[in-house]
Amino acid sequence: MCLKSTRPEAVALVRRLSPERAGDSLIRRVLVVDDDPFICTTVSMLLALEGFEVHSAADGRAALQAAFSHAPDAILSDVNMPQMDGYALLAAVRASAALAHTRFVLLAVAPDSAPEPHLPAADNWLPKPFTREQLLRVLGASAHAGRAR
Repeated sequence: MCLKSTRPEAVALVRRLSPERAGDSLIRRVLVVDDDPFICTTVSMLLALEGFEVHSAADGRAALQAAFSHAPDAILSDVNMPQMDGYALLAAVRASAALAHTRFVLLAVAPDSAPEPHLPAADNWLPKPFTREQLLRVLGASAHAGRAR
């Protein structure tokens, strides 16, 4: 459906349904990583309904393979997971030339607990539980972070 109207409500609808844009950087493809199947499925479905292409994984190892296969624009990852936690996944992503510029958002129950100084920094944090608006806002904030790597 094409909206030809420039009325504010039509523009707001298009903005609400469109993934965030930052210059030439468009977040279209998101990898959701969480060992809780309910969270992983719910977040994936919500993002798919918002127009994102979504892939998911239940742990860091599977997520790293999925990241190489699908080249996501953003990764939303839980911190505490079996086999490879969110910090190890973040370190592996940052160490890869192919993935280093991927926006990375950590999902955590207590994001105010600062990671160790030797760990790489995520682009953003999202505290659990979170709302749809918070999720979309943090993806937008990550898009506008303008990583300089």
